[in-house]
Amino acid sequence: MAMMKLSLFLFFFLIFYIAADTIEITVNQYTGLKRREIRGIENKFYQFQFCACPKKLTDRLVANNLQKCDCSGFERGKQLRESIGIAKLSNSVISKIANFDEETSRLLVKVLAGDRTLTWPDFQTIPMSNSKSEVLLTTLPNSKMRLAYTTNSIQKSTPGDNIPVMTNEKPKLSKLSTFFKTFRKSGAKKEEEPKQKYEVKAAPTPVTTFSSSLEINPEIRRLSNMNAVKSYLFSRSRVDKNEPVSYDVQSLKNMIVSYHNIYRSKHSALALSVDPVLESRGKRWADELAYHKGCLIHEQPRVYGENLFFFGARHLPNPKTLAQAVTQSFYLEGIGYNYSNWRPFSYFKTGHFTQLVWKKSTRIGVGISIVKANTVRSPCMSTSSNNMYLIWVVVKYDPAGNFESKNEYLDNVRPMTSSF
Repeated sequence: MAMMKLSLFLFFFLIFYIAADTIEITVNQYTGLKRREIRGIENKFYQFQFCACPKKLTDRLVANNLQKCDCSGFERGKQLRESIGIAKLSNSVISKIANFDEETSRLLVKVLAGDRTLTWPDFQTIPMSNSKSEVLLTTLPNSKMRLAYTTNSIQKSTPGDNIPVMTNEKPKLSKLSTFFKTFRKSGAKKEEEPKQKYEVKAAPTPVTTFSSSLEINPEIRRLSNMNAVKSYLFSRSRVDKNEPVSYDVQSLKNMIVSYHNIYRSKHSALALSVDPVLESRGKRWADELAYHKGCLIHEQPRVYGENLFFFGARHLPNPKTLAQAVTQSFYLEGIGYNYSNWRPFSYFKTGHFTQLVWKKSTRIGVGISIVKANTVRSPCMSTSSNNMYLIWVVVKYDPAGNFESKNEYLDNVRPMTSSF
């Protein structure tokens, strides 16, 4: 009898303990087909299907063994004609798959262009990641497609999940706890359960760096083109003489965020919160620009919104001056901006400004790289001395702005409501 009870206990334990997650997959961005490749099907839509399949199935075997997989339905992306180049999704494509066990399953994706399967093989493995990821899919005809996405576990059935953290009510027993209780009643000696205290725990909130008391320098606000910005910084660097090797980078980053939020507040946009992931991505790309990529080149594929700034001198102005100048260099593209009209591809002339004040952007990360000029060969500088230092500033925004849609621009780029 004891062995039977033990066997029964182990049986139920395995049933309740070995449980799978429900995962949520969000598609944020993808590269579309070229115009010549979509003739006749321009009004069709991209479609995405995700499947959780046994790891033993290779990508080429999945299509013929879908009965062994758990698959989502087909989720619709943008029209093919709206996805030429890079398609950014303001309303992200979201799919859910139940019963995903990362130990035994892997995640795959299938992409269709209209009724035609675009990926080859049909299903291709993509890695699980809680942060934004990018994957290169093989497509027909003999091409590649970049897919930017996130995966998130939204349900996990394991012991202890039902323990409350924000209530003083008596907790409900989980199925496993009920089994333990029943098992004890049936013959095992009942032990007194320890009393538990339940405390209210507040969820962590993003850090918002915003100093409303930070002064606006009217001289910098009057700078109306990049040459004026650079000339002003040159003159201030000779006065302030901040040494680049010991520069207060953290203060510069904080003040760039603060000035961003001051400028945004003039256009009915809420303050941005600092995101450590965006900071890391910004720093990584700033280093890439300094040591490998050259001058001001945007990161591809553009998963996040991005503004870039470059300056070179023997010394640097103080962080406060440089931070407002960086922000003003983005903002000055809005001089004469027509808030009631929109023209396609206008971001080539006004994109830094519109991203700066884009209402739907809520998070920001600033990356900075400072290098000595004689250690790199940068096309940003035609000539440089051995004593000159170069600084790259990369600002990342999420969600990204500058969606090529009239309604998006009219909703997110609002006229100034108050003066500086």
